[in-house]
Amino acid sequence: MASKTSNTKKSTAKSTTTKKSGKQTNTRTSTKKSTAKGTTKTTSKSATKKQENSFVSGEITILVSLAICIVLLLSNLGVGGFIGDYVSSFLFGIFGLPAYIMPIIIFIGIAFATSNKSNSVAYIKVIAGVILTVMSCTFIQLISTNYEKSHAWMDYYKASSEGRSGGGLLGGAFVKILCPAVGVAGTFVIVIALIIISLVLITEK
Repeated sequence: MASKTSNTKKSTAKSTTTKKSGKQTNTRTSTKKSTAKGTTKTTSKSATKKQENSFVSGEITILVSLAICIVLLLSNLGVGGFIGDYVSSFLFGIFGLPAYIMPIIIFIGIAFATSNKSNSVAYIKVIAGVILTVMSCTFIQLISTNYEKSHAWMDYYKASSEGRSGGGLLGGAFVKILCPAVGVAGTFVIVIALIIISLVLITEK
Protein backbone atom coordinates (compact mmCIF):
# COMPACT_ATOMS: atom_id res chain seq x y z
CA MET A 1 0.00 0.00 0.00
CA ALA A 2 2.81 2.32 0.89
CA SER A 3 4.53 1.72 -2.45
CA LYS A 4 1.29 2.43 -4.34
CA THR A 5 0.81 5.67 -2.45
CA SER A 6 4.37 6.79 -3.15
CA ASN A 7 3.99 5.95 -6.84
CA THR A 8 0.78 7.92 -6.98
CA LYS A 9 2.45 10.91 -5.35
CA LYS A 10 5.37 10.69 -7.79
CA SER A 11 3.08 10.54 -10.82
CA THR A 12 1.06 13.46 -9.45
CA ALA A 13 4.24 15.43 -8.90
CA LYS A 14 5.44 14.63 -12.44
CA SER A 15 2.15 15.71 -14.00
CA THR A 16 2.22 18.91 -11.94
CA THR A 17 5.80 19.59 -13.03
CA THR A 18 4.90 18.87 -16.63
CA LYS A 19 1.96 21.26 -16.50
CA LYS A 20 4.12 23.94 -14.92
CA SER A 21 6.85 23.50 -17.51
CA GLY A 22 4.23 23.57 -20.26
CA LYS A 23 2.77 26.78 -18.90
CA GLN A 24 6.24 28.32 -18.63
CA THR A 25 7.04 27.28 -22.21
CA ASN A 26 3.77 28.76 -23.49
CA THR A 27 4.43 31.92 -21.51
CA ARG A 28 7.92 32.23 -22.97
CA THR A 29 6.66 31.54 -26.48
CA SER A 30 3.91 34.13 -26.18
CA THR A 31 6.41 36.59 -24.71
CA LYS A 32 8.77 36.02 -27.64
CA LYS A 33 5.93 36.43 -30.12
CA SER A 34 4.76 39.64 -28.51
CA THR A 35 8.33 40.93 -28.42
CA ALA A 36 8.81 40.04 -32.08
CA LYS A 37 5.54 41.76 -32.99
CA GLY A 38 6.55 44.83 -31.02
CA THR A 39 9.96 44.92 -32.72
CA THR A 40 8.35 44.52 -36.14
CA LYS A 41 5.90 47.34 -35.45
CA THR A 42 8.70 49.61 -34.23
CA THR A 43 10.82 48.82 -37.28
CA SER A 44 7.93 49.46 -39.67
CA LYS A 45 7.13 52.75 -37.93
CA SER A 46 10.74 53.92 -38.14
CA ALA A 47 10.91 52.91 -41.81
CA THR A 48 7.69 54.80 -42.50
CA LYS A 49 9.06 57.90 -40.73
CA LYS A 50 12.27 57.69 -42.76
CA GLN A 51 10.27 57.46 -45.99
CA GLU A 52 8.13 60.44 -44.97
CA ASN A 53 11.21 62.50 -44.04
CA SER A 54 12.88 61.57 -47.31
CA PHE A 55 9.75 62.53 -49.24
CA VAL A 56 9.48 65.89 -47.46
CA SER A 57 13.17 66.71 -47.99
CA GLY A 58 12.84 65.75 -51.65
CA GLU A 59 9.82 67.99 -52.09
CA ILE A 60 11.64 70.89 -50.42
CA THR A 61 14.66 70.38 -52.67
CA ILE A 62 12.49 70.41 -55.78
CA LEU A 63 10.59 73.54 -54.71
CA VAL A 64 13.76 75.44 -53.80
CA SER A 65 15.43 74.47 -57.08
CA LEU A 66 12.28 75.54 -58.96
CA ALA A 67 12.36 78.97 -57.32
CA ILE A 68 16.07 79.43 -58.08
CA CYS A 69 15.69 78.31 -61.69
CA ILE A 70 12.76 80.70 -62.22
CA VAL A 71 14.93 83.55 -60.94
CA LEU A 72 17.73 82.46 -63.30
CA LEU A 73 15.31 82.34 -66.22
CA LEU A 74 14.00 85.82 -65.42
CA SER A 75 17.58 87.06 -65.19
CA ASN A 76 18.32 85.73 -68.68
CA LEU A 77 15.25 87.54 -69.97
CA GLY A 78 16.52 90.83 -68.52
CA VAL A 79 13.87 91.28 -65.83
CA GLY A 80 15.91 90.26 -62.80
CA GLY A 81 17.31 93.63 -61.79
CA PHE A 82 21.00 94.50 -61.55
CA ILE A 83 21.76 91.28 -59.63
CA GLY A 84 19.99 89.35 -62.36
CA ASP A 85 22.18 91.06 -64.95
CA TYR A 86 25.33 89.84 -63.19
CA VAL A 87 23.90 86.34 -62.88
CA SER A 88 22.87 86.30 -66.53
CA SER A 89 26.29 87.53 -67.61
CA PHE A 90 27.89 84.72 -65.63
CA LEU A 91 25.57 82.06 -67.09
CA PHE A 92 26.24 83.18 -70.66
CA GLY A 93 29.96 83.33 -69.94
CA ILE A 94 29.93 79.71 -68.76
CA PHE A 95 27.41 78.11 -71.14
CA GLY A 96 27.14 80.53 -74.05
CA LEU A 97 23.94 80.47 -76.12
CA PRO A 98 22.46 77.42 -74.25
CA ALA A 99 22.27 79.63 -71.14
CA TYR A 100 18.78 80.67 -72.28
CA ILE A 101 17.43 77.19 -71.52
CA MET A 102 19.97 76.22 -68.87
CA PRO A 103 17.66 77.04 -65.89
CA ILE A 104 15.06 74.65 -67.32
CA ILE A 105 17.66 71.92 -67.85
CA ILE A 106 19.04 72.39 -64.35
CA PHE A 107 15.58 72.10 -62.78
CA ILE A 108 14.69 68.99 -64.79
CA GLY A 109 17.98 67.36 -63.78
CA ILE A 110 17.55 68.14 -60.07
CA ALA A 111 13.89 67.06 -60.02
CA PHE A 112 14.66 63.84 -61.89
CA ALA A 113 17.59 62.93 -59.64
CA THR A 114 15.64 63.77 -56.46
CA SER A 115 12.62 61.73 -57.53
CA ASN A 116 14.75 58.71 -58.41
CA LYS A 117 17.07 58.32 -55.45
CA SER A 118 19.11 55.10 -55.26
CA ASN A 119 18.29 54.39 -58.90
CA SER A 120 21.45 53.66 -60.87
CA VAL A 121 19.66 54.07 -64.22
CA ALA A 122 18.50 57.56 -63.20
CA TYR A 123 22.05 58.53 -62.23
CA ILE A 124 23.34 57.33 -65.58
CA LYS A 125 20.73 59.47 -67.32
CA VAL A 126 21.72 62.51 -65.25
CA ILE A 127 25.38 62.01 -66.19
CA ALA A 128 24.37 61.60 -69.84
CA GLY A 129 22.42 64.87 -69.54
CA VAL A 130 25.52 66.66 -68.24
CA ILE A 131 27.61 65.28 -71.11
CA LEU A 132 24.91 66.30 -73.61
CA THR A 133 24.89 69.84 -72.23
CA VAL A 134 28.67 70.21 -72.37
CA MET A 135 28.90 68.73 -75.87
CA SER A 136 26.09 71.01 -77.07
CA CYS A 137 28.07 74.01 -75.84
CA THR A 138 31.13 72.68 -77.63
CA PHE A 139 29.21 72.10 -80.87
CA ILE A 140 27.77 75.64 -80.79
CA GLN A 141 31.24 77.04 -80.18
CA LEU A 142 32.60 75.11 -83.17
CA ILE A 143 29.95 76.38 -85.57
CA SER A 144 29.85 79.97 -84.26
CA THR A 145 33.56 80.85 -84.17
CA ASN A 146 36.55 79.55 -86.08
CA TYR A 147 39.13 77.86 -83.89
CA GLU A 148 42.29 79.86 -83.32
CA LYS A 149 45.24 78.81 -81.19
CA SER A 150 45.68 82.38 -79.99
CA HIS A 151 42.37 82.33 -78.11
CA ALA A 152 42.86 82.16 -74.35
CA TRP A 153 40.51 80.37 -71.96
CA MET A 154 38.90 83.56 -70.67
CA ASP A 155 38.47 84.91 -74.20
CA TYR A 156 35.64 82.42 -74.68
CA TYR A 157 34.06 83.51 -71.43
CA LYS A 158 34.25 87.22 -72.24
CA ALA A 159 32.97 86.80 -75.80
CA SER A 160 29.95 84.74 -74.72
CA SER A 161 29.22 86.88 -71.67
CA GLU A 162 29.21 90.12 -73.64
CA GLY A 163 27.73 88.88 -76.92
CA ARG A 164 25.38 86.22 -75.49
CA SER A 165 26.53 83.80 -78.15
CA GLY A 166 28.95 80.95 -78.71
CA GLY A 167 29.50 78.04 -76.36
CA GLY A 168 30.89 79.88 -73.37
CA LEU A 169 33.83 78.78 -71.28
CA LEU A 170 32.67 75.14 -71.30
CA GLY A 171 32.44 74.91 -75.06
CA GLY A 172 35.62 76.90 -75.56
CA ALA A 173 37.54 74.71 -73.12
CA PHE A 174 36.73 71.51 -74.99
CA VAL A 175 37.43 73.17 -78.34
CA LYS A 176 40.80 74.31 -77.05
CA ILE A 177 41.57 70.79 -75.77
CA LEU A 178 40.28 68.69 -78.67
CA CYS A 179 41.12 70.79 -81.75
CA PRO A 180 44.91 70.74 -81.28
CA ALA A 181 44.77 67.00 -80.61
CA VAL A 182 42.45 65.69 -83.35
CA GLY A 183 41.79 68.76 -85.51
CA VAL A 184 38.54 70.61 -86.12
CA ALA A 185 37.02 67.81 -88.21
CA GLY A 186 37.93 65.18 -85.61
CA THR A 187 36.44 67.37 -82.88
CA PHE A 188 33.17 67.56 -84.80
CA VAL A 189 33.08 63.77 -85.08
CA ILE A 190 33.77 63.23 -81.36
CA VAL A 191 31.27 65.86 -80.25
CA ILE A 192 28.47 64.57 -82.49
CA ALA A 193 29.14 60.98 -81.43
CA LEU A 194 28.96 61.90 -77.74
CA ILE A 195 25.74 63.86 -78.32
CA ILE A 196 24.13 60.84 -80.01
CA ILE A 197 25.33 58.46 -77.25
CA SER A 198 23.97 60.79 -74.57
CA LEU A 199 20.59 60.99 -76.30
CA VAL A 200 20.45 57.18 -76.55
CA LEU A 201 21.21 56.82 -72.83
CA ILE A 202 18.61 59.42 -71.87
CA THR A 203 15.80 58.18 -74.13
CA GLU A 204 16.83 54.48 -74.06
CA LYS A 205 16.09 54.33 -77.78
